[in-house]
Amino acid sequence: MIWKSLMNKPILAIGILFFTLFVFDDKTKEWWDAYTARFKPNTCKVALDRIAKSSELNLKCDGNTMVVEKEFSLDLTGRKREKAIYKTIANDLVQMARLSNEESLPYVSAILYKLEDRDRFIHAKTTGEHLIKFKTLQSQAAILGHLKNTVKIKEVRK
Repeated sequence: MIWKSLMNKPILAIGILFFTLFVFDDKTKEWWDAYTARFKPNTCKVALDRIAKSSELNLKCDGNTMVVEKEFSLDLTGRKREKAIYKTIANDLVQMARLSNEESLPYVSAILYKLEDRDRFIHAKTTGEHLIKFKTLQSQAAILGHLKNTVKIKEVRK
């Protein structure tokens, strides 16, 4: 019965076919997810917007977790390379703290920093509450002490 009526109106049948293809497409799901996410309050997005305007880091939010990805590109070897990697991580975390809003960053549950090197990945994890304290620290020794106490770092070989 339905088949017969659709055969009488082929444009309707083609329209229904295209509509079902549109609805079940993966890009449509991504678009709907992004559209509905705009209406859900999230402190990570607020902090990310402020940092992303003046930073060249690759930032994204996964729920209430901020994920920072960066590729290490300096051409050094040995101990100097390792020092430069950890210095890059520390400088980027301090820069994020100074660029972010003091009211929103403490409510970000976790900040994951992923640095890709040529032979390893370095993952650093901290919370927004700990990260915002870098904003008030001035001396290098105080920053280093706070970094050791609050940031967990893990190296993973490729």
